[in-house]
Amino acid sequence: MVEIDDVVGMKKVDASGLLPLTVRFPEQVEEAMGIAKRALENFSYQPEKIVICGMGGSAIGGDITAAWAFNKARVPIVVLRDYFLPAFCDENTLVIAASYSGNTEETLSAFDDAIYRKCKIVSISSGGLLEKRAKENGVLHIKIPSGMPPRGATAYMLVPQLMILEAGGIAACEAELKETVEVCRVLRENLKPETPSGRNQAKIIARKILGTIPNILGMGISAPIAKRWRTQINENSKMIAREDVFPELNHNDTVGWSGDPQPERFSVIILRHHGEFGRNRMRIEITKDLVLKRAREIIEVWASGKTDLTKMLSLMYIGDFVSIYIAMLRDIDPTPVPVIENLKKLLAEKREE
Repeated sequence: MVEIDDVVGMKKVDASGLLPLTVRFPEQVEEAMGIAKRALENFSYQPEKIVICGMGGSAIGGDITAAWAFNKARVPIVVLRDYFLPAFCDENTLVIAASYSGNTEETLSAFDDAIYRKCKIVSISSGGLLEKRAKENGVLHIKIPSGMPPRGATAYMLVPQLMILEAGGIAACEAELKETVEVCRVLRENLKPETPSGRNQAKIIARKILGTIPNILGMGISAPIAKRWRTQINENSKMIAREDVFPELNHNDTVGWSGDPQPERFSVIILRHHGEFGRNRMRIEITKDLVLKRAREIIEVWASGKTDLTKMLSLMYIGDFVSIYIAMLRDIDPTPVPVIENLKKLLAEKREE
């Protein structure tokens, strides 16, 4: 086990450098804003519906964009994790195809489907086949920096999607992005590896949930952030984790908690923000007292900031650090995901049946 107050020791385990990438998140947001502004200088399109295509670390930006725009956009936004577009897609649909590598087979398939259906398309990648096909088809392509794992490039994948909505007059994001940069810079002082465990929120959480199966619970704007926490723990910490949302979990998951014979193997992390809907706030308190108290740990993590986007991304930022510190405690380099690479290799070797 690496001592997570040993900065030098953590650097040795984090051989691929995910921790310094995470530390730079506020700067990545600023850089991504500049990239998107330049690319979208002459873009203006008001669609009847929007589909954001992506997988894994490239898709979480779509989830965040859709949840952030839920109370702002007057057009529906659907996040697609599949090979083909929904039947409603046509020339009045904006399709955002996002693949960090540019070689994600599901996203490339959806891109081709969008071309066939004559949709308006904007693509986002660091290169690859997606950039090539965009150029071949006269599609606006936003090129972002390469050389990172997709989950370490979230700012570059997310910010252009938000700014596409602003450029199209659908929802304004720039002021919220600027607040996010300011808030996350302040938050970083508490979360960075040099800050000792006694006053480092992410390190405290990592120690508490190590050895448990984390259950991350969100609601409303924090629902996609709960997914992000779960997937970051999956990929970085190499652990099983679960996610769920209020109020839906009160209609099924709560029953599981009431009857599980070994609830002490679980921990619960509830992502919270000021401005929660009152009934959800009541549900959280009742559910904690009714069943969640059976878990080994219940931890509430509160968002920072005034705007929805800042609340979402401040919660995300904490979770990203937590997942890496758990990896350090388990003596694991958080970046490599060999099982995914092996899966891709096996799929490539198999012909379609």
